[in-house]
Amino acid sequence: MIDTSQTEVVTVALVGFHIAGIVAGHPEMIWATFEHQRNAPNVTPGLPLDQPVSDQDYTFYSANTPLAECNVNNTSDGLLKLDQQTQTLSPITQACRQYQFGNAAGVNTINDKNIQTLNASVAKLFDPTDVWKNYAEVGAVWFKGTNTLQPGLSIATDELLAGSLSLSNATIETFTQVASTENNCFRCH
Repeated sequence: MIDTSQTEVVTVALVGFHIAGIVAGHPEMIWATFEHQRNAPNVTPGLPLDQPVSDQDYTFYSANTPLAECNVNNTSDGLLKLDQQTQTLSPITQACRQYQFGNAAGVNTINDKNIQTLNASVAKLFDPTDVWKNYAEVGAVWFKGTNTLQPGLSIATDELLAGSLSLSNATIETFTQVASTENNCFRCH
């Protein structure tokens, strides 16, 4: 039994989420990820490491933070500290979206355009006051062929994939966006 006298009802924010759906011939499921549009800026392809990703603030990015300081996993270097008095962690990770639609520049431009078209189409359906108008699909990934998922299949499936080939959610997979062994849904799930 939960002691409700010790609970508090609060409103929280949904910043990102995955949806996986089964489609005929695709038991691996099609994996899609969605984010709040003000989570993090997109990295411009070819941006030098010393240059800021954006001059605007986002929920998980401070304006003018250089690319070299984005998506840094401070736990791996033992830099992350907890202030027990304020219950805050520092330093704060600055999140950036490495691949706007889950693909490196020029890799799958048809997929990228399809996502842009889909997001624009869906955005027109929302009432201006609807909270869902703030979210957009980043991308989706699936196997090219049908019934490709078989027992014993290696996790090195990159050549078998279609869609957003380097798909990551800036808030859920912040630190794995550029790790080729972890940068798509099938490397983890």
